[in-house]
Amino acid sequence: LELNKNVSGQSSSAVQNWVTNALPSGLDYDYLVYILPDSVNFGGAAAYAYINWHLSVFLNEYSSDLLVQMHEIGHNLGAYHSGEGSYSYGDGTCFMGAHIYQDDAPLMCFNGQKSYFFNWYSNIDVDPLTESKELNLVGANDYNNGQGTGNDYAVAVKLVNQNGLSLFLMYNREEGINDEVHKMGDKVTVVEGSVSSVASQSWLLAGLGAGEEYTKNDFGGSGQNLVIKVCEMVTGSPDYARTLVYMDGPQNPSCSGETDCCSTDGFTCGG
Repeated sequence: LELNKNVSGQSSSAVQNWVTNALPSGLDYDYLVYILPDSVNFGGAAAYAYINWHLSVFLNEYSSDLLVQMHEIGHNLGAYHSGEGSYSYGDGTCFMGAHIYQDDAPLMCFNGQKSYFFNWYSNIDVDPLTESKELNLVGANDYNNGQGTGNDYAVAVKLVNQNGLSLFLMYNREEGINDEVHKMGDKVTVVEGSVSSVASQSWLLAGLGAGEEYTKNDFGGSGQNLVIKVCEMVTGSPDYARTLVYMDGPQNPSCSGETDCCSTDGFTCGG
């Protein structure tokens, strides 16, 4: 599309409007991407997109970067940013957080909250205030390859909080489509956020290996502490992280039934 205008130094919003007005009528599309010349002023951004809407706008320099593409389409699909600490973009396990500018990398996925929201994999809801649960968390790559698709496994788990932000669990298995994840590879990640018609800003709270646990104090305003404990990482078809979720009390569940076949990298051997 050619515009009979000088776009150099113009704001991206102004040029976006010019492009929209110049589009031919009757276009049939689900999503629309504008790639604007590098001389357009993006205010320091690489691109931007509209939440739950069809349009993304890219600066030409970054238009071929995989993470930028996935980040902006994530916005179009309804996802806000993924952060850690005080940095709203800080979650290096998720396309909505990590900032890596390469054409064909990184191979990674969205975090547990965003994956749950997109509903691409197998999701489970757990209310820890009413039940303890043992979970077999399978990575996105194995699920994508047809492994771990049965009822015994889940990719994204929502720990329901009726009085605040829920927690989301995912096994961040570093292989295949997630082989270049920027942070917490081969850990069970714990993310806090909410899902409705959108996936809210989320916050990465922890990455757990075998034998590690995370405690969320006063979960749901209950006065009780929620415990997430990774019992073991099992390799097989599929690989999975056996994980316990329970409210801390006098009779807590234990990681009984662990296999004896342990390797030095923290994984155990499975079928």
